[in-house]
Amino acid sequence: MGATACRPGLCRGVLPDSFGSRGLHSQCREADRKVHASRERVADANAARLWLQAQNYVKPDHVSLLGWSSGGVAALWAIRPTAVPHDGSVDFRSAVALYPNCRRLRETAWSARVPTLILIGSADDWTPATTCQQMVAGAHDRSAACRSSSIGRASRIRSGNAPIRLRTGLVNTQILPAAPMADQSRGAQRRAQARAGMAGEIARKYSSKKQALLKRKRRAEGSARRKKE
Repeated sequence: MGATACRPGLCRGVLPDSFGSRGLHSQCREADRKVHASRERVADANAARLWLQAQNYVKPDHVSLLGWSSGGVAALWAIRPTAVPHDGSVDFRSAVALYPNCRRLRETAWSARVPTLILIGSADDWTPATTCQQMVAGAHDRSAACRSSSIGRASRIRSGNAPIRLRTGLVNTQILPAAPMADQSRGAQRRAQARAGMAGEIARKYSSKKQALLKRKRRAEGSARRKKE
């Protein structure tokens, strides 16, 4: 997550380290987090904005907010109408959230006070695009201009052309339906359950394959040692 100020041909930004600055490491495996997107990270976003606005090369009304994944969630919390700064400073000009998890925001009737763009992969099973689309649709009549755009058939964003990898043991890796189960048709419930079962099966196969590779490696190492002896 970071605050950026741009003019034609030049952008400057501040990327606050919400975790390292508090003596914390990655929070992806932490269910009981000490730093929350809705509180501490909102304060960090506003601190970055104030610092940029104090620089003589920045126009105070040209500072936008950009966040990815957890930072995208924090950005969406930071631009809610209830989070508007009361210190007399100039607000963010706009916001962009890339691959945010919109589930909790949708459940709290999210809306934005500045123009907002949400970008997310339509095939992402970690942070489903449909959840963000429902959140934006629900905020239509009470929000500043906001748009959610799906990135083709993209899954979770990754570096370059790196292959898709299965990640387990993370807090948000559970596949969640786009809406509460009670609100879905039986067919949608069955599909959600099938996706969850498929994820578990993939994880088991991945673990078995990894164990088999380790056994072959140990056998090869043992054979090499015996030949040397």
